[in-house]
Amino acid sequence: GISATIATVGASMMAAASSFNMLFSGRMVTGIGVGAGLAQAPVYLAELAPSRDRGFVVSQIEVFLNVGIFLGFVVGLLTRPLGSPLDFRAMFALGALLALVLVVSLRFVPESPRWLLSRGRVEEAREALTLTVGREEVDKMFIELSHEVGTSGHPSSAGGFAPAIGPEQPAATLHSVWVALALAMSVSCCGIDAITYYSARIFEEAGIKNEFDRRLALVLLGFVKTGMIIVGAGNVDVVGRKFLLILSNASMAAAGFLFLIPGLSAKNPSFCIAGVLCYAGSFSVGVGP
Repeated sequence: GISATIATVGASMMAAASSFNMLFSGRMVTGIGVGAGLAQAPVYLAELAPSRDRGFVVSQIEVFLNVGIFLGFVVGLLTRPLGSPLDFRAMFALGALLALVLVVSLRFVPESPRWLLSRGRVEEAREALTLTVGREEVDKMFIELSHEVGTSGHPSSAGGFAPAIGPEQPAATLHSVWVALALAMSVSCCGIDAITYYSARIFEEAGIKNEFDRRLALVLLGFVKTGMIIVGAGNVDVVGRKFLLILSNASMAAAGFLFLIPGLSAKNPSFCIAGVLCYAGSFSVGVGP
């Protein structure tokens, strides 16, 4: 709730910005709110999701994140006739409205079972699990959460990142932690954020000079990212995450090598668009979810 409120404030600041400093400050505030929310959401969903559907449920974060990116590109195309500065103000105002809807809707979702257990509110934790996983799986998940939090629902003194890599941890746990860190770093360093944020500039320098055509290409990029991540999310529990990661990274590497062919995109802008779409789609099918 706090992170959604911060995001609402940040988007409102950008919509009402009368100077670059205010616009930049609003972007920073929005980034803090969105970043905090994205850090909490996977853990929260993993606590509430049934074990058989956990991969699919957690992957919905990336699905709807890409839906939001796609809708943002569409809104950018639709608000173009308004002209500056009304076009960007309308876009950010819509973002603030959606964030406000999230703030209100969070009042109707169950509290984190792990948080309830850590404060000894055992019955409330069990009730929260019952709402999402059903009574047949509550006991199993309740025992798992109780073991993770401490013992029998009482607060645990352990916390933070240090216990996860402490010397008392078995080798398998340490291996899992380092694999998770490596995957997180690869997602951040693969360049997908730069492509998403600066795709308009990439298309312009590739030779697409018309602004409407660039915005149309952005909508196509959002559509491809969303479609491919739906494919990946729908198969993550079918073929396994490892296979999708291998397929995704291999396809991204192949798409990346296409950009090394000198002068090809300069002669044909559609080649640049195809390369960006292939790279973004390859990311979304495996690394993204």
